[in-house]
Amino acid sequence: MLVKLKSAFWGLLDQGVYSLTSLGLAFFIARNANPDEFGSYGVVFAIATILITIERAQFVMPYMMDFGRSKLSSNMPGPRLRAGAATAVLISGVALASIACLSLVFIGSEYVSLVLAFSFLIPCILLQDVVRYVVLNECGIKRVLSIDVVWAGVQFGLLLWLHAVGDPTVPTQVVVWALSALLSVFCAPRAIWSRWSCSDMRIFISRNGRTGMNLAVESIAASASQYIAILVLSMVGSLTAVGGIRAIQVVLGPLGVFSQGIILSVSTVLIGLGADRKRDVRHYAATISGVVFGISILYIVLVSVIPPHWGRLVLGENWVLGHGLVWPMGIAQAASGVTLGAMLGFRALQISRQTMVVRLALLPVGPAAVIVGYKVADTLGAAVGLMVASIVAALAVWWLFLRSTRLRSEEPVESSVHTGSPGLRDFS
Repeated sequence: MLVKLKSAFWGLLDQGVYSLTSLGLAFFIARNANPDEFGSYGVVFAIATILITIERAQFVMPYMMDFGRSKLSSNMPGPRLRAGAATAVLISGVALASIACLSLVFIGSEYVSLVLAFSFLIPCILLQDVVRYVVLNECGIKRVLSIDVVWAGVQFGLLLWLHAVGDPTVPTQVVVWALSALLSVFCAPRAIWSRWSCSDMRIFISRNGRTGMNLAVESIAASASQYIAILVLSMVGSLTAVGGIRAIQVVLGPLGVFSQGIILSVSTVLIGLGADRKRDVRHYAATISGVVFGISILYIVLVSVIPPHWGRLVLGENWVLGHGLVWPMGIAQAASGVTLGAMLGFRALQISRQTMVVRLALLPVGPAAVIVGYKVADTLGAAVGLMVASIVAALAVWWLFLRSTRLRSEEPVESSVHTGSPGLRDFS
């Protein structure tokens, strides 16, 4: 128990430092940006988050699953798999950076410099993300923490210097974020680096391509759904409305930090249980969901009583737009936390196709609810729409999870994954 608590502590601490880089950037920008500027930042951030979510699902998570499986089977993936994962993410990140230019459709050509800054950011973040997870598996969470401390230290040092000597633009601050992430990569242990080549990339994709595709589709329909809804809001509503939503997302950011810390701390434990211990998997999943939900409600109560002038000190006038959205957006975040336990359970059960189908079926709910809510009650209605969509998703995912864990233990577990290597089973 003590070992598990220590692991959870270090996981949460690292995730806090890691998330501080994006939350801190948002705070710096919000203090000086008007609602429309902050809304434009929110739109481009949403697109970048969607792209990063896709690549994390398609490459990083399969690597984690492959590593966990190899520890169980005593067949380590080796440096070629590590190099393949990093190479695939870096190349895909460069390709996706060009796709980010589509954000001009949503915010207009006057923000082209902001789009270009995020296009530079995406491959830097993706490379740093792969390095973090490789170091986590090879060297432990404390070494990951040291890398993220370097990232946060360099970033905040540069941002403070820029604000001391002048009034930096939003794109300039985004570039600082990207450069500090890239510099932190060089703090990784030399032992994790190996030869990078196209053959390594092909090996990795052949082993995990189908797994990654399932997870990528699921991620678009799940964690990226709220950001898709924000893009829809930018078209049917206004950038000011998007700024209000983004402002409260920043305030609720610590809840996301907590959830990601849980993932970092317990994902390998759940994966290690395997698909045969359904009762244990269900127990872990329920505990995770309950803890995240309880912490979320407590945090929402604390945020709701923050004096208005405190909020203005942090987010400027953007706090005025976001303060009234605390409860609907907070409950939406809490519902996402409830979903988290079930999704980690699905990873342990090696189930991907069923969750992908459910997530795709739920994908239109978020944008539709946001549109209806905005038409009825403006920005508050849009936030309520996001809340409703999150609750529906949590109920649907948990229904499917409980149904899956009620299957007889002798029945085979459904898996949509087929590997390119004999004798190996891909986790999804």
